[in-house]
Amino acid sequence: MADWLAFERAIPVLEVAARLPHRPGKYAFFIRDLSQLPAAFQSEAKTRPDRHLLYIGKADVSLFVRVWEQECLHRHPGTFFRSVGAMLGYRSPIGGRNYEFSASDKGAVVDWLCGNLSVAWTSQQIAGSHLKSEKVLIERHTPLLNIAGNPRKFGELQRLRGLCRQGMLAKE
Repeated sequence: MADWLAFERAIPVLEVAARLPHRPGKYAFFIRDLSQLPAAFQSEAKTRPDRHLLYIGKADVSLFVRVWEQECLHRHPGTFFRSVGAMLGYRSPIGGRNYEFSASDKGAVVDWLCGNLSVAWTSQQIAGSHLKSEKVLIERHTPLLNIAGNPRKFGELQRLRGLCRQGMLAKE
């Protein structure tokens, strides 16, 4: 496992805003307590190489903007935030590819993220390239909430995200 990509090195979400650099990099979200996941996600997490690893992503410009503003606070739509909301059972009122949640649901997702997750990151350059490929990391570590490029993408997450894309008219 990459040195930075370890559950033990992750910092609680509430503490990262002051520490995240305004540089490109890779990041990973971890769940501190598996019991805080819905039952189907708990069971699936236990089958993964790193059961606490939820998501690996990249920040092309700024880790601070991508991780804190997009993924944690949803100030700009982020894939991870949408996946967490769908996993927790929230639905988008209007749907669409870049669906968003109601203000109250968005607040509930932010609260859940801040109360349950930790983040690890790196902004180091590796041998002339912009860090180790996000795709390679996803293929190797199969995080529970990554879909694109994940050989073990979780079908239940895809189903729930599909319902969110349909909007409130979707039936379970």
